[in-house]
Amino acid sequence: MFKEIRDERAFNGILNQIIENIQNGSLKAGDALPAERTMAEIMGVSRPAVREALRALELLGIVKPVPGGGNYITEDLDTWLIEPLSILFKLNNGYLRQNQQFRAALEREAAILAAQKCTPLDAAELWVILARLDAAEDEKIRGELDRELHKKIAKIADNPMVYSVLAAADQLTENIVSGTRDYIMKKNNSVREVDDQHHRLVKAIINGDAEQAERCMSEHMDTIERYMEEMQKKS
Repeated sequence: MFKEIRDERAFNGILNQIIENIQNGSLKAGDALPAERTMAEIMGVSRPAVREALRALELLGIVKPVPGGGNYITEDLDTWLIEPLSILFKLNNGYLRQNQQFRAALEREAAILAAQKCTPLDAAELWVILARLDAAEDEKIRGELDRELHKKIAKIADNPMVYSVLAAADQLTENIVSGTRDYIMKKNNSVREVDDQHHRLVKAIINGDAEQAERCMSEHMDTIERYMEEMQKKS
């Protein structure tokens, strides 16, 4: 799986070999990495160099250390981009409007892809989430189900990059304007408006109507942005 590092910096060589092994399937989600000493001996590098590379992969969310139990490839490789992207957004000062515009563009693309790839099982799961959302009365629970619905649509889109970037953008939005979804659910008349948008969006995705799904998602994102701006003015 690993080989001696010859013509590149130790840190880069270690990172490259681990990533290559993930890409070619030699290392899979949840797999344990060899002990630091073993990796250092095989690659012909120092243990501190191995430790430095593993720490970098931990910060990226690719490797998960277990105290006293070694290092493991993260269980959910689809989400490894979320943490570094969240940091990147924060370093760019987390401008809310720009972040929301970026998120809206990705949400529209996710809706298009979901409409093209939605399976009968996906359709059933979307209806279940929607039914739970309709039945829920507590604003916090409704907010969580709203998030679950959007995450499911992004999952159906079957693009890990889109899913991870969306999750990071959503997390940053919530950090900047805490309780955005709760606020929307409490707002007079907004519940009916948002519920109607959700229903039309899900119907379009299940029917495989990509154009309608994009239109519904655009309308939904415009509504969210409007309420977010309202929240900021009141804060």
